[in-house]
Amino acid sequence: MLRDGVLEADDCYDAGMYNFPVYIWTKYRPIIEENRKRYNGKDYLKNLEFFSDEMMRVMKERDPSYVFPETLDKYVPNE
Repeated sequence: MLRDGVLEADDCYDAGMYNFPVYIWTKYRPIIEENRKRYNGKDYLKNLEFFSDEMMRVMKERDPSYVFPETLDKYVPNE
């Protein structure tokens, strides 16, 4: 719906739909990309990638200093 213009990216963001797609895409990107190469083709989960990119774009527009937290998608030991 976002890609077709039925919804606007800002409306999805305002509805709180930004954390999950960004987290899932960032965490599983290497697995998804490998799965695209080996099994499912380049369109596999392309809408998740698109949605995540759009939500990150809105985040960056609203807060240019935003950086995806390093420890959100993988374990980083305290030093």
